[in-house]
Amino acid sequence: MGKKGQQIRCNSEADGYSPDERERLRRFTRGLRVGTDIPCALILVLRKRKAMNQTLLEDKPLQSETQRAESGGAPDIPERPPAPSHPRFAKPQRIAFVQACWHREVVQEACIAFLDEMEARHVPRTAIDLFEVPGSFEIPLHAQILAKTRRYTAIVAAGLVVDGGIYRHEFVADTVIKALMDVQLRTEVPIFSAVLTPQQFHESSVHYEFFRKHFAIKGVEVAEACANTLHSLERLRGQVAAGIV
Repeated sequence: MGKKGQQIRCNSEADGYSPDERERLRRFTRGLRVGTDIPCALILVLRKRKAMNQTLLEDKPLQSETQRAESGGAPDIPERPPAPSHPRFAKPQRIAFVQACWHREVVQEACIAFLDEMEARHVPRTAIDLFEVPGSFEIPLHAQILAKTRRYTAIVAAGLVVDGGIYRHEFVADTVIKALMDVQLRTEVPIFSAVLTPQQFHESSVHYEFFRKHFAIKGVEVAEACANTLHSLERLRGQVAAGIV
């Protein structure tokens, strides 16, 4: 309580008391003589009630959030972006996938990823024939024989050429790529290469895991290149047949 003759002004938003509590407090203080001390027990009770009121006011937002969650008013969860739509082919496609068996557990990741991506691009797995050869050096001959059958609209080659310590693996990889390009130009059947030549490859679990993931990425990339090229060739051949070009 203030000094003698001093008026105390109560504010419900500032002191935390309810209107009824303030009225009771006002009547009580009016009944006291000026200069009379308020009992300590009463002061403690009033302070405790004030603290409880403030706690209840602070807990109200939390209670409202809980009530909204229980009533089904949970925040909106953003939807996943829609899967990209790919154009369909004008004619059925048939693809040959030639894979080297050297480090098969690594190279096969490209095949798995290729099949999944091509299926998303409207080429079913039943339209893709799989062939295996001992190593990357044997891929070009198989690709040429398959291209000459005229059964396939595209051929994909996958292999891993590493340094075995006997000869320079760069020469082998270069020979394979050039031979695949020659087959493509002679037969006019597009050939796509996922034959990789890392600068360093060690027989360790770390390198195996790294290149498995890398071949999976390359499988998706070669599928994208294959599908886009086949669409482009469809348009080009249609324009040639119509005499446009």
